[in-house]
Amino acid sequence: MKAVTIAKRLNEIFIVLALLSDGANAQSQKPQPDGSAQAVGLFAQACLQFAGNPAAVRHFLNAKEVPALSADATRIFLKDHIGVGFDASNRVTRMALISEDNSVCSVFAESVDTTAVNPLLQTVTRKAGLQLNATDERERGGLTSRFYKVAIAGRPYNIVVSTGNDEGRSFHAALTLAPEP
Repeated sequence: MKAVTIAKRLNEIFIVLALLSDGANAQSQKPQPDGSAQAVGLFAQACLQFAGNPAAVRHFLNAKEVPALSADATRIFLKDHIGVGFDASNRVTRMALISEDNSVCSVFAESVDTTAVNPLLQTVTRKAGLQLNATDERERGGLTSRFYKVAIAGRPYNIVVSTGNDEGRSFHAALTLAPEP
């Protein structure tokens, strides 16, 4: 499937997810407890749509006026990697998007239904014409991580979706896209 077609399809899916989240946008009057659709939607719109192109991810988020994370928060998320962070928080959930210079793209979300994240990701990728292949699942430290492989515009990528509901955890879902070495 051509990259333009995938991008168009992801945009259509993002619009549907936004509608399904029942007013889960910044203009919502009442906060919603579940940001699953928002987290997966952001991952689709930024990470999947611009896979392998950190400059395009950053341009997209800047064009949408998504503010940068604070320097301290960016350091925490990036650890010893080089890149930039964005604060995509809204009234539904706190979210951060990390765009690394090595083409790794991650979305972290605080308030999600951890049982909904993987099915939503599978639906989004399928409707975009991408074949998501589950390869592994691991549990460690209160997190369940599911590993997938996907080809985007003919290039292989790995996706890791980690979810956990521990009260002390700042974020309950992390979705990461990384090119295969």
